[in-house]
Amino acid sequence: MSSACSDSESENERVAESTKSSKQAKRSKRIALLKAYRKFAKVAGFKESGNTVLKSLVTPLAVRKAIMKRVLSLRHPTYSKEEYERRHRLSMNPPSCKKASVIGKRVEPIVREVMREAVRSTLTAGRSTVDPYTIFTSIARVAPNLSFSYALPLGLVRHAQKTVSSRGDVVMSASEADVLDAEKEAMDVTKIKILAKTLLVEENKKKETRKRRFSKEASSYVSPTLPPLPPLPPVESSF
Repeated sequence: MSSACSDSESENERVAESTKSSKQAKRSKRIALLKAYRKFAKVAGFKESGNTVLKSLVTPLAVRKAIMKRVLSLRHPTYSKEEYERRHRLSMNPPSCKKASVIGKRVEPIVREVMREAVRSTLTAGRSTVDPYTIFTSIARVAPNLSFSYALPLGLVRHAQKTVSSRGDVVMSASEADVLDAEKEAMDVTKIKILAKTLLVEENKKKETRKRRFSKEASSYVSPTLPPLPPLPPVESSF
């Protein structure tokens, strides 16, 4: 009788432990999912708190970085000569944080529209990851409202149209319009190289002028001299 009771008690303990471990596993899984959801929610623009309040996706620092970004290599086609000059001159005079904040608020609706369209297209196609092509097609919807070109890797496209694979065919086919555009882009690259040298000299002159002005102001600055402190009164001893 006692052995039967002990067996039933041990069985109950095992059932209780397994139930407890399963509950802990479910709780750990639920917490992990909440952390993952919170992480992706922050990326999507929600604040870290429990309230579903959207925060700004475009910060003033991101605006300044985007404006100051330049072409890394001038050997491959990127922009037209006119757009390169506008971009370079804009990077030479980046906006203040206040102006960058105003620009970010104007760009915010466009960024959210692109993000919403990219996510919708991805879910409609049955995928779980947004690829660069989906972003490119989503930006194409708002392209008429943009001043500059966007996300078009001309250098990679032209390289693929000239590269021959191991089977002997070209990686990407090119039409007659592509051939004419490639010739024009090659001429633009030559013009951009000449323009870049001129803009670089102009930028260096501005930097030297700014440096001389700051050094002149620093040399003319006189630190204020404080009057000497009055002497302390003598301390009378009580002994």
